[in-house]
Amino acid sequence: MWLQDFLGLSVYHMKELRIRAFQHSDLESYAHILWLTLPCDDLEEARENANIIMERVKEEKRELWVAIVENTQVGFMLLDFEEETLNVEIDWFDIHPDYQRHGVGTALVLKAEERTNALNHRTVTLHTAKSNHKMRKFAEKNGFAEVACLPSFWGEGTEDAYLLQKQVE
Repeated sequence: MWLQDFLGLSVYHMKELRIRAFQHSDLESYAHILWLTLPCDDLEEARENANIIMERVKEEKRELWVAIVENTQVGFMLLDFEEETLNVEIDWFDIHPDYQRHGVGTALVLKAEERTNALNHRTVTLHTAKSNHKMRKFAEKNGFAEVACLPSFWGEGTEDAYLLQKQVE
């Protein structure tokens, strides 16, 4: 439903936004969102990436969360709990393009903060490509600060990334 805000700008009003733990039945939706948000050649490559993420979730100290709007999966977040540093890393963070800038990402970050507090951890971190200005702006808006530049973060010859961190109280 589209509403006009007091400035006359269109704002998408989501009737129901909720965050829940990932279920195996979410896998195809996750692959579709990865296809739309990652540099994947096709849906099959996105499915392979989704399966890689599923293997990571099987490891202890990892959780995959899903953002749902009106019974549709619209965002996913993989958390990695780092006991030795009392940090929670947002390892994967993917929001359907049609739902970006509508509060879905912020709701997932709030879930990451909730999990951080529940485990008595101190910080939440994420990394993003140096060229991903949208993600850097989103992170800054949500209280993250750049703490390091990581050269060739995804392997030799790949782009540098920024490590962003937020203190959680």
